[in-house]
Amino acid sequence: MSSGSGSGATSLNSIDAQNVIKRNYMIRREGSVTKLQVLDAISDNISVKMFRMIAADSETSDGLMDKLGVSRKQYYDRMRKLYAAGLITGRGREYALTSFGRLIYRAQMDLVKASDHRLKLKAIDMIKAYKNISKDEYNKLVDTIIDDTELKNIIINIT
Repeated sequence: MSSGSGSGATSLNSIDAQNVIKRNYMIRREGSVTKLQVLDAISDNISVKMFRMIAADSETSDGLMDKLGVSRKQYYDRMRKLYAAGLITGRGREYALTSFGRLIYRAQMDLVKASDHRLKLKAIDMIKAYKNISKDEYNKLVDTIIDDTELKNIIINIT
């Protein structure tokens, strides 16, 4: 524990955190995770559901298998991929998202949001392609058609 006297003593928790970071760095360096492995880990319906369930709340292995209605083999194959990709962590039989997993989960939710608006986005692209519209007119078009503020800002700021 830190002495609090300003002597520069490092707290036990800080030392533990540094050791965990070093150990994880070495593990990742020896077998680094590729973008393809991350995408593969969340590429099928069962994995996507499993990943979302873990993101919503830490889950136990029995709870996940029951809710998903999958065999042990299906379950452990997907869990192995999620774990190997660095998306989840577990203690005993309970699982949660890693910090990296939270970022990937957020990206996945953005993908879902974009997919939900796909037809509206296609309409915007078609109007833009057939009419020579100014940037202001384009922004008004996006503002009119897209109801999600975050998505609007992304679309307007990319073009």
